Amino acid sequence: MSERLHGEDGQQEPFVTLPGEAASPDEIETFFGKLASRWTPKDGYQFKLPETFPYDQAFAEEVGGWFKEAGLPPSAAQKLHDCWLNKMSDHHAEQQDAASAATAAQAEAVHRAHESLVREYGGEGSDGYQNLVARADRALTGLKSAGVDLSERAL
Repeated sequence: MSERLHGEDGQQEPFVTLPGEAASPDEIETFFGKLASRWTPKDGYQFKLPETFPYDQAFAEEVGGWFKEAGLPPSAAQKLHDCWLNKMSDHHAEQQDAASAATAAQAEAVHRAHESLVREYGGEGSDGYQNLVARADRALTGLKSAGVDLSERAL
């Protein structure tokens, strides 16, 4: 069923024919595709860019293509983009916080281990400390020759 709309001056305006109850999925898809073509930007979406975390412009362009295929108007595309950015920004901040906490915990553990060794074997220049370092070095060399690499790069 279609209906012509008349403007205030009595002129007929363009009209839209809604798919009927018996319309096929393809007819409905075609209808929405024609509607969407009126509001999707021809040369892509222009998103506001974040300043809070690294932004992947190539991915944003890819997402813009998906939004265009879906027929989203720019305001809806921007809203989805912003929601996604907020989620990713929160995730990025959580990852940064977790990495900082892990680094701080590791540094604290190293510091405590060093203090323990100094208490037990003496200061870094003492014979006890130097002997311990030499034994640890020999043990690491033996492990490496057996195929075990405990260097930071291997971990």
